[in-house]
Amino acid sequence: MPLPRIFRSPVSLWIFWILLSLFYGLTVIAIEFEGIPVSNFKSFLITGLKWGVITGFTAALLFLLSANRYVFAITYPVLIGISAILCFYKLSIGVSFTPASLEMALNTDAAMWFSVITPLLILTFIAAMAIAIWTVHFRWHHVRTGRYTVWAGLMAAAIIILLPMFNRRFHETIFNRLPYALFFTTREYLNHRETIAEQRPAFDAVSCQASATPPDLFFVLGESLRADHLPQNGYPRNTLPHLSQDSALLSFPNIYTEHTHTGISVPHILTRADSTNRRPSYQEPSFVHLFQKAGYATAWFANQDISESYTYFAHECDTLIYCTLHSLYFYKKWLDRDMLPHLSAWLGQTDTDAPKLAILHTIGSHWWYKSHYPDSLAIFLPDIHNKDAVALSHEQIVNAYDNTIVATDDFLHRLFDLVKDRNAIVVYISDHGEPLGEDGLYHVHGNNSAPLHRPACMIWYSPRYAATFPNKVSNLKANRLNPARTDAIFHTVLDLGDLATPVIKPEMSLGYRIP
Repeated sequence: MPLPRIFRSPVSLWIFWILLSLFYGLTVIAIEFEGIPVSNFKSFLITGLKWGVITGFTAALLFLLSANRYVFAITYPVLIGISAILCFYKLSIGVSFTPASLEMALNTDAAMWFSVITPLLILTFIAAMAIAIWTVHFRWHHVRTGRYTVWAGLMAAAIIILLPMFNRRFHETIFNRLPYALFFTTREYLNHRETIAEQRPAFDAVSCQASATPPDLFFVLGESLRADHLPQNGYPRNTLPHLSQDSALLSFPNIYTEHTHTGISVPHILTRADSTNRRPSYQEPSFVHLFQKAGYATAWFANQDISESYTYFAHECDTLIYCTLHSLYFYKKWLDRDMLPHLSAWLGQTDTDAPKLAILHTIGSHWWYKSHYPDSLAIFLPDIHNKDAVALSHEQIVNAYDNTIVATDDFLHRLFDLVKDRNAIVVYISDHGEPLGEDGLYHVHGNNSAPLHRPACMIWYSPRYAATFPNKVSNLKANRLNPARTDAIFHTVLDLGDLATPVIKPEMSLGYRIP
């Protein structure tokens, strides 16, 4: 059956390009925006404008691909095939294209691959390729190029592609989404691999021995939790309903962090970097290496994507478990308590004779807050309903933020219950705080707003730990209100783990007995 005349008549490259861009924008890019919470016309308009900007920049790339029919015949089916697969996984299981998901894909065994390749995925891929092949055929036989069309289009495309490189906000908005993410995420993953392969021999010749009764240590990296929103530190709301009744939990309200962005603060916390020497963050191993030397089994549980700045430390661990493969553009439920089955399984499978070090990197109180607490824990209402903070009241934002702390309470309470029968110590430190209207800022990291420098810090001990190390527990209680910097965390972890090593500076530990 011949094609309708409209599909057999010659078509200008300009018209073909516009239709091609609209098709990609209304399918792939629209799926990238799936689930964004908007509650009024203004927010809907702003989201629509963002879609339009990304579609416009994608149009530049599509013009470069379609200007030459040979290039288009090779590249367009590849682009559509990969985009279809990634969109399928985003819609079906919420997996985004990140360095973590790419690492998982490249290191997954055949059995896992077969479990995620479903009949619906195969049908989706076949349909996408049929559309791509038909489009290539149409471009080959029915699209004409004018004398100046290609040159004009190439110049416009070059300008549009280069512009985001000089504007950070444009760069993040555009290049973290399809189709540009195919290149930039892959490049980030390769940078991660280079970082992981670095040689950091600082502790190779250092001795490190575990005690005769080595405790299991669970190190929780919090996210954006500020100290002044905990009831133990004087906050009038009971944001920790379970932990406020737990006498084994100690809160340290006077911890200061110099760094207010996750990518910088986490390496500082994990290493012996301090305020006068930051080089260990980028040149030395973390305390994980010392625990391994002492015979510990080590694991990193990631509930957010791993940044290049601390991917080395995550891969130091014997085991790395990605508990989520979401990107920060994911707006459905994304909960820290979902990490605990992974931790429980690891504890059950790991050598029972080896002491354990587990690092749990949480999503905590990261914006978008509503994703990080279940509806059953939405204690403070009204909470947020719109992604744009300008469309929300101060009360709604603070309520939602406090609900994330209630979810952290639930997560930590479950964690403590899981390890209460062990000789165990749990150290919690948030990477930084969060602005909640101070200086007119909300959920913005990396600036000098005072609350960002005051992260929450808590330490919990099991009954067996208290019986085994009574002096450490009494010292922690005595030092609870003392001011300290996050420089102390590295030495505190080694001290509470009772490791004997010349690396530790006991006087810097939160558990040090002050004469």
